[in-house]
Amino acid sequence: MDNTTHSLWGLTLTRRIDILFPIILFSNMPDILSAPFFFYYAKKDNYPLKKQVLFEWHPPQEYLDFYRFFHSIIGLIIVTTVFSVFFPQYTLIFAICYTSHIIVDMFSHEGFWATRIFYPISDFHFKFTKNHWQHPFTRRLIYSILIIINIDLILIKYRLMF
Repeated sequence: MDNTTHSLWGLTLTRRIDILFPIILFSNMPDILSAPFFFYYAKKDNYPLKKQVLFEWHPPQEYLDFYRFFHSIIGLIIVTTVFSVFFPQYTLIFAICYTSHIIVDMFSHEGFWATRIFYPISDFHFKFTKNHWQHPFTRRLIYSILIIINIDLILIKYRLMF
């Protein structure tokens, strides 16, 4: 999914607007960690960086190894463990945001971009998903779920206040 969606999911799940910038970073961490490899391999392939890069460029296996690792549960555990050494007070929020990124991507990527949640141990991924940039229904569905959850949380909050 796009960075805005990942950020909104992180904010929805943590309910911590007071640390907005860290939540935006944490929610996009799998993509941030994959980005240097993305730019390296796209440049190495002499592929021009443009809006259509995700559905025109067929990345080499070396890049997909990095991408899939950072979008897997094993990557989540390792990165969160390293993160917790330096920022123990934010470990739970980091883990929630990172996990939400993986879950959202599990339902919004297909083909070689599909999220392999047990990578590198297994290549398992959902085969029914569609790329959000090619299938607007996927994007609309994820945003609709996000809106419904937030409306429910707001209604619950105000019901408890009265």
